[in-house]
Amino acid sequence: MEIDQKAASLTVPVAIDSVKSIESFRMTRCTCYVIENSVPNPGWRLDLSGVDVNFFMLGLSGVITSPSGDGGNFDTPEKIDHLYDVIEANDLFFVDVNDIWLPNDLFSRSERQPERGDVFRVSCELFQLAYAISEEVQTHQEFLERLERSAIPWNLNYSKEESAALSAWNQQQINENRKAYHADTARQLPKKGGNTKPLPPMSR
Repeated sequence: MEIDQKAASLTVPVAIDSVKSIESFRMTRCTCYVIENSVPNPGWRLDLSGVDVNFFMLGLSGVITSPSGDGGNFDTPEKIDHLYDVIEANDLFFVDVNDIWLPNDLFSRSERQPERGDVFRVSCELFQLAYAISEEVQTHQEFLERLERSAIPWNLNYSKEESAALSAWNQQQINENRKAYHADTARQLPKKGGNTKPLPPMSR
């Protein structure tokens, strides 16, 4: 598996979604931001590693490693918001979430054991391996064996600032959705008498 020097210096931010501790499957599900394009579109040009061709794009998916126009981290909620704004302002693209699985053992050398919502930075080499073998391995041990054969370092680090930013951004989304829900009476479920809890819609 080959990766160029520039890519090797990049890291991918992944958020912890679920930690499994079954004996044969001690794996952690991690989510990441991806930029997607599913609309066929002409006018693309590829100029990479000596290949220079025009082509018709049928679909595109790429993992996002840093904020738009910024080689740093998503260390504020505003940077996450801006990511969505700048990408989805173009009708051809949208932001989506994808996932990979990593063995729990990989986190043993980190300063923090993973909890839901934590953000870790994963080396592109490790991410590439996890993505490539996601459909092949059935146990955490198989993953670790593949990792050992590949000689890829266990480069995975807890990102305190990005964890705090993601937590704050998620809370903002909850608050905004609640505000929009209460502002739109047509969307609210009916209440009965002095009951403060909404009742399910009446069937016809």
